[in-house]
Amino acid sequence: MAMSSRSHSRPEHPLNAADSARMRDLLASNRTLVAWLRTSLSYAGLGFVVAKFGLDSSHARLAEYIGILLVLLGLLLTTIGLAQHHSVITREHADPGSPRPSAWPAVIAAASSAMVCVLLVAYLAISGPPPAPALGSAARAHLIVGGPGARQRPDKGDHHDR
Repeated sequence: MAMSSRSHSRPEHPLNAADSARMRDLLASNRTLVAWLRTSLSYAGLGFVVAKFGLDSSHARLAEYIGILLVLLGLLLTTIGLAQHHSVITREHADPGSPRPSAWPAVIAAASSAMVCVLLVAYLAISGPPPAPALGSAARAHLIVGGPGARQRPDKGDHHDR
């Protein structure tokens, strides 16, 4: 196997202190963007859960609205994170030929997160709240406290099974 004339372990241009500090700031900005995206997707996931499995059937519409709001908050966090990352990239302008991390992974990750949020909002808005389960009269009677078949609590003075 022939070795190439260019070594992968050393850059073409040696790093000076300014390049090293700039790279450190840019890589920290990438990590911060990933944290923004994790938080964004967590809000989107929570919004989906609230919208689909949230409150009882009498509050299903409210749960749907809260869920959509949480997913939109996730979209907003993605946008804020990408704007913050872009401001750091712009501020840390490098001289031509200076090393810099690739920008496309961060942009693709943010765009994917935003697309998930937008699609989730569209799905929740179109699908509506989950239908309320249909209960027959016998099932409703069991849900009513004190209804037929409901178990009564013994009185305080009743000492059975002690």
